[in-house]
Amino acid sequence: MAKPQKARRDVGVDVSARWLDASRAAADELPNVQQFPNTPAGQRQLVRWATQGGRAARVALEATGLYSLDLALTLHATAAGTGREAAAMLRGMEQGWSETLDRLRERSRAIT
Repeated sequence: MAKPQKARRDVGVDVSARWLDASRAAADELPNVQQFPNTPAGQRQLVRWATQGGRAARVALEATGLYSLDLALTLHATAAGTGREAAAMLRGMEQGWSETLDRLRERSRAIT
């Protein structure tokens, strides 16, 4: 007999320069809140925590500025992020930064 599949876990992450405040929940478990340092090691810890017990996880980031980029890339490279959603988010971030860089270049030309 096949093992019953565990419910997918939903994870929300509030990102700051120093910390990743995360909350996770699934239909069959109580919510859990953790804080991780916003470092490569802390991001890996968050991924392990999100997928603990072999669960699939859907991760949503409150992404302001560059602070969430490294975590988005980590999620994209692991099973915690769905490739399509993470890729779309990264494309949006890349487009936003490209537009910002273009505006900065235009301003610097206008000054010189």
